[in-house]
Amino acid sequence: MSSSEGGLAPAATEPLGAQAQADVLDTGAAGGLVVRGGTLRVGSYVAGVLVSVLGASLMFRHLDVVDYGRYATVMAFITIVGALSDLGLTGVGLRQAAVGERGERERIVRNIVGMRLSTSAIGLSLACAFALVTGYPAVVVEGILVAGVGLFAVVTLDSYMMQLQVGLRLGWTAALEFVRVLGQTLAVVALVLAGASLLPFTGTQIPGALTAAVIAALLVRSSSRLWPSFERSVWSSLAREMLPYAAAAAIGAVYFRVEIVVLSLTSSGVQTGLFGTAFRITEVVVGIPWLVASSALPVIARAADTDHDRLSYALARMFDASLVAGVGVALAIFLGAKFAIDLVAGPKYAGSVEVLQIQAVTVAFTFLMTQWGFALLALKRARALLAVNALGLTVAVLVTVWLGGERGAAGASIALVCAEATLAAGYALFLNRRGQRRLALPRGALVRVALAAGAGLAIATAAPISSLPATIVGLGVYLLVLAAVGGIPPEAVQLLPGRRR
Repeated sequence: MSSSEGGLAPAATEPLGAQAQADVLDTGAAGGLVVRGGTLRVGSYVAGVLVSVLGASLMFRHLDVVDYGRYATVMAFITIVGALSDLGLTGVGLRQAAVGERGERERIVRNIVGMRLSTSAIGLSLACAFALVTGYPAVVVEGILVAGVGLFAVVTLDSYMMQLQVGLRLGWTAALEFVRVLGQTLAVVALVLAGASLLPFTGTQIPGALTAAVIAALLVRSSSRLWPSFERSVWSSLAREMLPYAAAAAIGAVYFRVEIVVLSLTSSGVQTGLFGTAFRITEVVVGIPWLVASSALPVIARAADTDHDRLSYALARMFDASLVAGVGVALAIFLGAKFAIDLVAGPKYAGSVEVLQIQAVTVAFTFLMTQWGFALLALKRARALLAVNALGLTVAVLVTVWLGGERGAAGASIALVCAEATLAAGYALFLNRRGQRRLALPRGALVRVALAAGAGLAIATAAPISSLPATIVGLGVYLLVLAAVGGIPPEAVQLLPGRRR
């Protein structure tokens, strides 16, 4: 198969009947499904963020400071348990399911359900025991148990959605993700109106997660059995695959937080607060490339297993799209930093504007390194991920120690840029080892995007307008110049009304 056939670009050369009989991951339609599905997931994510902001603001105003602190403590326990119950299992399982046959996929997914439910139960037991031994109030211990029910629902939902992702039914995945967030927000609204105390709020994720899990079960029930499995051989195989990736994922998840800790030790509380305020905005944005890359993982995992030409083509198309999107989002954050800080935190956090503008550069690297990281996962190169992530963590800590004391939050943000750039460069290097040349960096795309971004930045900053209009002008110029020089990826053009095949 040539690189132009069946990559990420949509193809309409196969009869529909042939595509229906074939595995969707092996058809030319896979690319179009990934692009449209990834777009839907990003839209669902943004909508979910807006909805959750409403719920959070209502809860802030309803609970007093002490009760909200206890709620945050409960959810911190649940977040830790949830992260430890996964430890890279979902990513490894998604890759394994993508390269296996349909019957094998079901077996893998059912064993992942069993593993995650078992580890979640153990984690919740340990969390409750720790809370009891350390003298937390009874409402915190009870809250961990209540929120644990929601965690089981979320684990089950994630496992069912894995089957939808492998089948590239990403529109349903996006819808279920939004249903979960909407259900949680509606539960918060209902409890606020009812004047509820703290404990019921710890279970607000239960209605949305259960509803979404039931819908997901109905969607996959015709092709899969739903109950979990506990097969020792499958568990052992997944564990061997999982451990290096789990370590890499753990480092990737914590090094942002490690920077905050290091900054708090080397600078003032004010500087730490300014960094944290800007990072809350950056943190929301960097969830977008993860959604897009995870949507494409089944296709690139299948290509890595069966067709390296297709893999090379897919990675090249993903690079084009990630470069355009990442630089565009970075430009928007840089120009709109003042508006964003004023909206989220208020004028007293004006010092975070410069910090957020520096962190905007991080976003461009994040868009690139996220999709390359998933490519390494698809190629079963978890040890490479671990090595590069460890190097990124080291860079983040050392540069924060070096610049944090002198430049405060701005210095820590520079460290963040350096760390993300290190990750992107390291991933690209490992993807090109041993003459495999799976990753091409087209210079033309880099030049076109740089030209468009420079034009947008220059015109927007030169105009005597405030932050929000400057953002609109800058993005408009960026897109117009990109279109004029042929820099918009064809997959994005296909999403426009009237342009789909």
